[in-house]
Amino acid sequence: MFSRIEKILFELEIQLNYPIVMKFFRKTFITRWIGDNNIIREDFKHLGKKFSSTRLLIVLTTFSRPDSCLRVITSVHNIITYKNMNLKEVVFLVLNDKSQADYQAVKIQCREIFGEQLIWLDSSQHHGKKYFWCMHQIAFLVAREIMPAMCLYLQDDIDFSEDLLVKLDQLWMLTAQDNKRRVIHLFSDHNDNYDNNGRWINFKREIHPSGLLRKTQWFDLQAFYCDLKFLELLSFWVIPVPEKRWKNDSTLSSGVGRQFTCRSFNKANIYQCSPSLIMHGYEKSVMNIEARALRPFDNR
Repeated sequence: MFSRIEKILFELEIQLNYPIVMKFFRKTFITRWIGDNNIIREDFKHLGKKFSSTRLLIVLTTFSRPDSCLRVITSVHNIITYKNMNLKEVVFLVLNDKSQADYQAVKIQCREIFGEQLIWLDSSQHHGKKYFWCMHQIAFLVAREIMPAMCLYLQDDIDFSEDLLVKLDQLWMLTAQDNKRRVIHLFSDHNDNYDNNGRWINFKREIHPSGLLRKTQWFDLQAFYCDLKFLELLSFWVIPVPEKRWKNDSTLSSGVGRQFTCRSFNKANIYQCSPSLIMHGYEKSVMNIEARALRPFDNR
């Protein structure tokens, strides 16, 4: 595992909610990604002007699942249409981790659907589980320029109904009196009964009076909905996860959900949908195969 000093430093960074040591340069980090439509430059500062009317940023991470990715893309278009949103108010960011899969046809279809509101970025190197934090960091850098009111984060192995955004708006309004409410976690399943006192933190969950939500103060990354204040709380930075995290236990997750949870604990309130607003388990895991064999996160 970590050396004693490394562990102390990493945990201190999480407690302080900010990287103590900058471990990468913004320009170098951005140039690891390849964008179409001249979207990649030395930075993303031009995005603020281009997408100045953005109310909602939708982020989709994908790896080696072009068919599943296309299915989610179609569903994203459906939820926007169902809510009758102006497409100019939405930016759709697709982050494609490098793989052997051919995404060219998917990219073309996605561009036909979303036009100039699409930012499609292909990574020039494979990130996988150990560098999944990089996927979220690049999304944060885009969000910092666009400054959307709300963000919806999705992965490519989920399914959801066309009324997802409508339901999310309703749930957001149900918690409007809570001025510390920052995140709604869209996924839940029977395994959550084992986390009644919190995951990664110590907090006994509270059922919301509506019966549709529960305050958990933790969330994972299958799908979540957050406001801009949450990204500001994290300063638009992900603390790099040390590679030694997996030295003695390859089943550990990416560490990003844990980090976001711990950094926001006692600073923000986090709710979980119950029943779940997304379905998960249709696709075999490609990032954490060993862990999914033990805990499948299958709520079909």
